[in-house]
Amino acid sequence: NIAGTTDVGGLVGDNKADISNSSTSATVTTDVVYNNVGGLVGLNRAGSITNCFSTGDVIGGAYVGGLIGQQTNSAITIENVYTTGNITALDLGVGGVVGYMSGTSPTLKHCRSMVNITQTINKNTSGGILGYMNGFLYDCYAYGDVYRDSDTGIYHGGAIGSAQTDTQTISRIMAFGNVGADRYKGGLIGEKKGTVSYSFATGAIYGSANNQAGGIVGIHSSGNTSEVYSLGTIRGSGNVGGVTAQLKGGSILSNCFNKGNIYTTSSTTGGISAKTVDTATISSCEAHGHIGSDVLGDVGGMVGAVDGTANVIEYSASYSNVTGSIDVGGIVGEVVAADAVTMDQLLYSGVLTGGSQGGGISNNAGGPNTYTDIFWDGDLNAGLTDANDVFSSGDEVEIVRQTTTNLKDSTTFTAAGWDVSSTGKWVMPQNGGDPRVRGVYHCYGNALLDATVSSYSGTRIDPVKICTASQMAIVSTDTSYWSKWISIEDNIDLSSVTITSMGTSSIPFSGTIEGKGHTLSNLTINSPTSDYVAFVGYLKGDISGDGSGDGMIIGLKLNNPTISGANFVAAVVGHNILGIVTHVRVTGGTVAGTQYVGGVAGYNQSYIKNISAQTTSITGVTDTGG
Repeated sequence: NIAGTTDVGGLVGDNKADISNSSTSATVTTDVVYNNVGGLVGLNRAGSITNCFSTGDVIGGAYVGGLIGQQTNSAITIENVYTTGNITALDLGVGGVVGYMSGTSPTLKHCRSMVNITQTINKNTSGGILGYMNGFLYDCYAYGDVYRDSDTGIYHGGAIGSAQTDTQTISRIMAFGNVGADRYKGGLIGEKKGTVSYSFATGAIYGSANNQAGGIVGIHSSGNTSEVYSLGTIRGSGNVGGVTAQLKGGSILSNCFNKGNIYTTSSTTGGISAKTVDTATISSCEAHGHIGSDVLGDVGGMVGAVDGTANVIEYSASYSNVTGSIDVGGIVGEVVAADAVTMDQLLYSGVLTGGSQGGGISNNAGGPNTYTDIFWDGDLNAGLTDANDVFSSGDEVEIVRQTTTNLKDSTTFTAAGWDVSSTGKWVMPQNGGDPRVRGVYHCYGNALLDATVSSYSGTRIDPVKICTASQMAIVSTDTSYWSKWISIEDNIDLSSVTITSMGTSSIPFSGTIEGKGHTLSNLTINSPTSDYVAFVGYLKGDISGDGSGDGMIIGLKLNNPTISGANFVAAVVGHNILGIVTHVRVTGGTVAGTQYVGGVAGYNQSYIKNISAQTTSITGVTDTGG
């Protein structure tokens, strides 16, 4: 154990040189009022850090990190690092890898944080990877939970507490942990400026105060965010959004979706954003899951409240059921004294319940505003009108009630000028249904449905996209795909194909299955004399942080699987060693084996969280669980 006052590290207290190929396993502590405490380095003034890790607990005051307490030099790089253990801190700047990363251009990349964080005093900025950051963050994930046991303090995120500069870039980040905190919190980032892309969060967000909670970002202060999504449940007491809580002036949110359920005990709730404020833009996004407010209103399938000047919502859809007390809208709950608002090519296809409802917009104030080519399902919402309120005399209004049948017909939309095509903003889904946003839904047209899976590189940015049962069968059989990133792009019925367990003890599955909340139904694998029988038979991961061999199964649902094997048998993973299985659900079906038999996992030596199994029957002889 290592104990000190200020600048305390498991290897170096105050560092000014490069560090590589080093590790610590000590418990590092300071007196609770002191700063700069890290599992490897307390204060890093200069010097890059590469190929390092820390596995001990860290306890301190402010600027506390699993690897580095505080990083102050602008030009350094931290890469290929990982941390495990627990962090307990009393003050601000607490991160699973770095507590406080300052300067204008430091870079953190290829990092893995398995740390759980507890912050115990009324302060700010804690995150699964970084508490506070300026600079650049690439190719990292946070597995642990972020928790505050106080009702005050701001900026907490599954990956980053606060990202504070407009010039920073954050890309390819994943957060799997739950965030239990108070104000301004996000599944990925608490407060955000700069650019965020190709990132997602799967954990739940909760807390006693829970104001300003977003599935990805709590407060979206500026910059662009694209190619992001959230899967976790969000609970709060006001300003709760599926992707962001507040999208503020000049911010752009695009190509995003939320599939988690959203609940608030107060007001202002939206499937994509709780509120947009002054020149904010939402483009090409989707909302799924239930949206509910128990007490008050401003509840919208996309946005709870639009406030200020020149906000834009375009090319987006909500398929969510929405519940509220007042001002409940399929698109927007309330337009609050706003002008020059533009809403164009929007779709609502869910059920509204509660008072003061409008199929498109509930309460409209201000103006003049433009509402064009907005469609909503009148069959699902009998008796409702386009809006609960009257529009201003200068408003341009094209909000159209449609039948369920017409909303499944592409000509309904092309006649209104929508571009429904493989190159347009909208596509019709492969299995029928309402139009989908092309920036989010990828299973359309012959190019993808008939694609040979070999055309993808299999990386995080260019994953092997699975749209059909035949594509899934090819990937399960060909071992060359077992080390690649595989993305499930639609709900798929596997009853027509033969699926092989991916991964054996000699050739483990070391890639990633990114389910995106989709369901694979009727998976059947019948190998009663074989070991390692499951969707992934043998999963092997590597948390070293070099960006390869992660071994993960994320955001996947299996419905009605039928699995039969000998040992290490389950619906999802037969044997898991150092891999990650998170936000996975199994419903129905049967699993049968002899030893190490389970609904989700047969034998686990690693990280599993946020899973559920409701299988009809699980039978085994020894070492059998649900």
